[in-house]
Amino acid sequence: MHILFLSRWQPFPPNNGSKLRIYNLLKLISQVHQVTLLSFRDAAESIPTPDGDLSNLVDFQTIPYKPFEPDNWRSRLGFFSVQPRFVTDTYSQAMQAAIIDVLQRSKIDLVIASQIDMAMYRPVFQHLPALFEEVEIGVFTQRVQEAGTNVKRWRNRLTWLKHRRYVENLLNAYQISTVVSEQEARLLQSAVCQKQNIRVIPNCVNLSEYEAFHTAPVPQQMIFCGSFRYEPNYQAMEWFVEQVFPLVFEAYPGARLVITGDPAGKDFSEHPNIIQTGLVQDIRPWVAQSWISLAPIHAGGGTRLKILEAMGLKSAVVSTSKGVEGLDVQDGEHLLIADHPADFASAICRLFEDTRLRDRLVTNAHARIAEKYDWQRLAPEILNILDNITTN
Repeated sequence: MHILFLSRWQPFPPNNGSKLRIYNLLKLISQVHQVTLLSFRDAAESIPTPDGDLSNLVDFQTIPYKPFEPDNWRSRLGFFSVQPRFVTDTYSQAMQAAIIDVLQRSKIDLVIASQIDMAMYRPVFQHLPALFEEVEIGVFTQRVQEAGTNVKRWRNRLTWLKHRRYVENLLNAYQISTVVSEQEARLLQSAVCQKQNIRVIPNCVNLSEYEAFHTAPVPQQMIFCGSFRYEPNYQAMEWFVEQVFPLVFEAYPGARLVITGDPAGKDFSEHPNIIQTGLVQDIRPWVAQSWISLAPIHAGGGTRLKILEAMGLKSAVVSTSKGVEGLDVQDGEHLLIADHPADFASAICRLFEDTRLRDRLVTNAHARIAEKYDWQRLAPEILNILDNITTN
C-alpha cells in the first residue's frame, strides 16, 4: 500500500531521539510499502537528500517549522480557544496545503501522523485510515505535579485540562495510537480515556548497525547526547555540571565529559575537562569510545533512546530513575541508577574503578537490547498493525 508519513522532524540525518525513531520506522515500513514523507524542518536545517536505504520512499517534501511563541498575538488568542495554544500558534497552512496536494496527486491508503504536532492535521485526511504515532502526555502531567506556586499550579492545571480534552478528541479520531512504553499507555488510559486502540511500540535501535562501532573505551570519559533545544536535556546537564561533575573531578582529575548535540547557545565548555562538540554527523563512534554514557534526566516523557543506543554500543550507563522510566532494565544488572548528586557521582566513580562491574553491566545491557529493543524483532508486529488499520 501507499502510506503518507507526516513528521514533525526532518529525519535526515537522524541526530536526535525523535528523528531516530522516525527514521527507523520509515526504514522498516518502506521495505514493504511505498511511502510519501512530508516533514517540517527547523530554520537552521537545509533540505537534505533522503537516505538511500529508504528504497520505497517515492516522494519527500519539507515545510519550514514555526516554533511555538507563547507571547505573540496568535498564541494569546489561544487562551480563548478550546484547542491548546501551541495548536493555534503553530498550525501551518503550508503543511495543510502540502497534505492536500499529495492526496490529490496520489492514491494514499493510510496516513501515519508522528507526534501531536502532526496529529493535529487529522481533519485534512479524516476520510482515510490513520495512525497517531507516539502519543506522549507525561511531560504535561509532570508540570502539574511539580508546579512550585499556587498560581503556577492553577495555570498548569488549566493548560492540562485543555490539552487532555484535545488529546482525547484526537485519540477518538484515529483508528490506532501508539505509545513508547506500558507506563505511558497506563497514564494515557487513566488520565485521558479508556480506549482500547492504544498499542505499545517501544523505542528501539537497529542493533546490527552498531556492531562495527564497538571499540575499547577511553578510561574516565563520559558522554551526554542530546539537543539543548529540548529543555529536559539542558536541565539534566545543568544539574550534572553544577552538582555532580565537581565531585567526580575531585576524585578523578582526569575525568572528561563530552556533550554532543545542538547547544542552542548554552555553553558548558569553560571547564577544561568539558568538551561540547555541537551536532555530530554520527554519534555512534563517540558513544562507543566513552567509558560511561550519562542520562541524568529529571523531566520529560517517553523513553530515552540515548540509553538504548549506549547499551547497544556497549557503553556503561548511569541514569536517574526518571531517565529509565518505561524501560525494562534493572539497577545493578544493566546499568546504575542514582537520583542525588553524591550518589550519581559515586556510581560514576565505581565504574571508573571496577572494570569487572562495568563489563558485566555492559554485557547484560547489550543482551537486553537484543532481546527487547531491536527494531528487527518488532518489525512483524508493526507491519501487522498497519495491515489491520486498513482491513478493519
